[in-house]
This record gives sequence, C-alpha cells and structure tokens, in this order.
Amino acid sequence: MQFGYLAKESLRVNAATRKTLFRALVVFDCALAVIYFLGRDAEEGFISFAAPYILLFAGIVTVATVVRLITTSRPAMNGENLILPYDEHTREDVARHIDWEARGDKIVLTPSFLLLCSKKVTAIPQDKIYWICAQEGRKGGPFIVRLLVFAVGETFNLEGVDIERAKHVADMLYRHIPNVFSCFNPFRLSYLLEELFDKYPKDFVAYHKYYRTNWFRDYTLCNNLTQQSDSLTEPREIDFYIYFKEESDMDSVAEKLTEQGFTVASREKRETGVYGLSLTLEMAPELNNINRVTSGILRVLEDCEASFDGWGCPVSRPN
Repeated sequence: MQFGYLAKESLRVNAATRKTLFRALVVFDCALAVIYFLGRDAEEGFISFAAPYILLFAGIVTVATVVRLITTSRPAMNGENLILPYDEHTREDVARHIDWEARGDKIVLTPSFLLLCSKKVTAIPQDKIYWICAQEGRKGGPFIVRLLVFAVGETFNLEGVDIERAKHVADMLYRHIPNVFSCFNPFRLSYLLEELFDKYPKDFVAYHKYYRTNWFRDYTLCNNLTQQSDSLTEPREIDFYIYFKEESDMDSVAEKLTEQGFTVASREKRETGVYGLSLTLEMAPELNNINRVTSGILRVLEDCEASFDGWGCPVSRPN
C-alpha cells in the first residue's frame, strides 16, 4: 500500500515510539526483578501485602504498553497527526494538499504550508507567517539551533534542526513572502522579537508592518523600473530622501549614513519648517539589495522624529 508523506512521517514517529516503549518495558522488568530478589529476604508478611499491588501495577503497565504498541502499529491517516493552528481547513483537506506537495524532511516547505515535523506535523499556512529564522542557541542555553517562526497569534519552533537546512528553508520561504527584516542580524533580532512578541504582540505587529510597508514601497518602485525595460542590474546613483522636524536629528542621521557609504547631496530647511536631507548611493536597485539599504535607513531613523520619503533613480535600459 502506498502511503502519503504524512502517513510515512507518522510511521517514522511510531517506530521511534515503539523503540522507547520496549526500552521502558525492559527497565520496568529489571526493576521488578530487583524488587523481587530484594523482597525474598524481607518478612513474609510484607511480601504477601505488597505482591497484589505489584502485580496490579505490572498488569496496568503491561496493558498500557500493549495498547500503545497496537496504536503505533498503523500509520496516521487523513491528517490524524496534523496540528492545525488556524481552523480554516479540515485535517483531511490539508493532508491531501500536503501529500501532494511535500517531500520528506523534518522541515518541509510546500507552496502553501510550512511543515514542522516532530511527534505530530504542524502545518502553518504561508500567508500567516510574519518572519522565520534559524535561531542559534546562546551559550549554556537549552538548544543549539531551532527554527523560530513568528506567525499570526503565536510563535512556533522546532529544536535540533540543522542550521544550514533551516537557513535554506528560510531563503526558500522568502521567495513567497517578503523578508522585511533582511537588514538585521538574525541572531540578535530573533531574541528581541521573541520577547517583544510574547510581551507586546500588538507592538510586534506594528513593528513588522512598519518594515513591511517599506518593502512594498521598494517593490513598487522596482516594478515601475522593470516595466520600463530596466533589468535593475546596472549600478547607478540612487537618491534617498528624508525629512526631519529637528535640524540636530538631520545632522546626526547625515553623519551616521555618511559613515555607511552614503553621500550627502543636499540639506535644506523648507518654508514649512521641515528639514530635508537628500543622499546618494551608487548601487544596482535590485529588490533585495535596495530593501536592505532602505531598511537600514529606517533603523537609523528609529531614534529620532523623521520621515523616510523613499528613493528614486534614472532608468537604465540595455543598449
């Protein structure tokens, strides 16, 4: 009989469970043998008193073990081993979908779901995911590497994963959803966002939306260029525009961004009292590259009252 991915995954888990049960049963039998031999030297009254309870306990353990062995002898069918955090589909529908799309692994990315496979399979719809990363454990912590997933309403994690595999899955996922935190160090950011998500989930959503809005602005501008036959691969001078309420903030930001390779094109005070800063940077405006740059600007602007007004550049067409 041909089994789908989820059924095969349940067979793998069941095999590991049966192995654990057999080991536990051996340890239990050894313990009973020790109690028996030690009890032989005890008073006869104690043996006659304890024997029924020991036999009862042994019977319960044996029955429970047999029942568990029977239940783990068959594969989970129709998505019985699925955990669906979002009740938008039935287990049967999701199981059919996953069996069609998935290829075996502890972490599986299908066109529709991210699957985390442990004792059961957690199926997270891609459109519910904010951000994922391979979170390397801190020295002395409880894990070495885990895949950390920030999704609508809760976080998910899978410990003991291979870091290169986790990074690969993250890169593959970001072909379908924007990596809005691409400019950050994922090791440090993962712990900060995990704490923010747990304590202040609304603030996390707002923070994600702030960077997501910036990503969509970059996407729109890049799309406008490609519609004019621009391949986005040719380096050129790109202009960035920022507005401030305070001149001191403008000077501080100009200094920080200059250290990062930007060139100040102009500074001006407008009639409205707002200070404008224009900077240039030579680069190719490919989406991932430009988004890292603009997200880096947003990070610098987090400490002051400022508004990033986007970027612009000339169209570069092939000769």
